[in-house]
Amino acid sequence: MPSAWKTCRCCGQYAGHFEQHWNRDTGYGLCEDCIDYCAHGETAESFERTYGVADVHYARSPSPGILGNAD
Repeated sequence: MPSAWKTCRCCGQYAGHFEQHWNRDTGYGLCEDCIDYCAHGETAESFERTYGVADVHYARSPSPGILGNAD
């Protein structure tokens, strides 16, 4: 699927040209500034299920220590 211009689902700003993740409304993704905010307290699995994969659906992985562990 070709990449397209996205709007950040969190802040409404430009979120880059990335593939559409199946679990996001069409045209929406995450901007680089909101990745850590949305990832805070999520497990890696739940974040991927909700937002997709870094460098495919959004710009980068969450910063180290942001994602929680599944206990």
